[in-house]
Amino acid sequence: MIRNRLRSKVRPPSGRGFLPSLRVWRTGRCPPAAARGGAGRRAAPALARPRPPPTRVPFPASAPERSHCGCSSRLKPLSGAGVPISREAEPSVRIPPSPSADVPSPQRRRRRPTMDRGGPDAARQDAELEHGRYLSRRAVAQEQLAQIKEHKDQADLAKLENGREGERIQRSSQLYQLEIQRGKEKEQAKKIEFQRQHHEYVAEQKIFKAEEKQKEDKDDDRIKAYIKGKEMMADLTREKDAETNRMIQKHKDRAFDQLTAQMNEKFKIEDDRLARGAAEVEVEYQMQNKEKEMKKKAAIESIEENRVTVMKLKEEKERQKKEEDEKDHNHWMTENGIYLEMEKAKKQRQRDANMEVQKIQLQQMAEKQARKEQEKQADLDCDAQREAAFHWDRASRR
Repeated sequence: MIRNRLRSKVRPPSGRGFLPSLRVWRTGRCPPAAARGGAGRRAAPALARPRPPPTRVPFPASAPERSHCGCSSRLKPLSGAGVPISREAEPSVRIPPSPSADVPSPQRRRRRPTMDRGGPDAARQDAELEHGRYLSRRAVAQEQLAQIKEHKDQADLAKLENGREGERIQRSSQLYQLEIQRGKEKEQAKKIEFQRQHHEYVAEQKIFKAEEKQKEDKDDDRIKAYIKGKEMMADLTREKDAETNRMIQKHKDRAFDQLTAQMNEKFKIEDDRLARGAAEVEVEYQMQNKEKEMKKKAAIESIEENRVTVMKLKEEKERQKKEEDEKDHNHWMTENGIYLEMEKAKKQRQRDANMEVQKIQLQQMAEKQARKEQEKQADLDCDAQREAAFHWDRASRR
């Protein structure tokens, strides 16, 4: 079983010091004394040469780590080879037996007659020789088993170290991808925030314009209602004046009719009186006729005076009406001018207030943009510092 493991796993190091021991283990015979570097019976222990001290090769990783078993994770190179060999990379080596091991040397041929002639000494020498061979084989086997175990441990440690290095690289890659993803998410969030703010600003502008248009429409409606009210007041004033004129004319016509009826009644009475007293006295008739003429003349004069008075009253009313119309017109024009000036000043104040609000909004947006740029620069500086620290740490580990 040990032989099969040695054939499949052991890779002989470069050099000639290992081949005699391997030949002894495969053939069970000692090489000649010249090959062993000496002669005689005491030269057998020289078969197992001491292994040269291993040369340490620096591992490319950062620093040596301790595995779970407590040993160092730095791989030890093979004796004589100088490089670690994993279990998978070890080729199956089958070393054929050396033909020189089976051929007896001249010294052995010369020594056999002496050994055969000695008797007990020859048996003792054979026993010592066999014991030396056994010790040599056991030392070689123990050394080879130690090398196999060392190679196996080195391969396991190399696998473990490679796995840890792969995990560290994968973890670093995942952290880098996570940082990139976070940066993309931040950029996407900033873009969404900018779009939301733009939509809010556009919506606020639409609402502001709608409110301004609604206010202007209300102002226009109020102005139209005011003008319409003034026109209605003017129409009512004209209708009232026309009604007053109609009432005055009707009163005048009624007064004239009453005067005419009274005059006719008087004329009738006088005619009756004259008709009854025509026969009495002509003088009385004459006197009455004169009186009648005087009364008639007085009536006519009173009628004329009444007519003149009525005309004067009418002219006075028309003049007062004209003055009142001019006064109302001047008052309306004054009020209208004051109202228009007030509306103009109000619109100017609203326009100034809107400009101030827009300036404040633009200033706030500029300040917010500046703060976001500062935060973005701070994030970039933090990422750069983190990346520099990561590279510095990695360089220090190397």
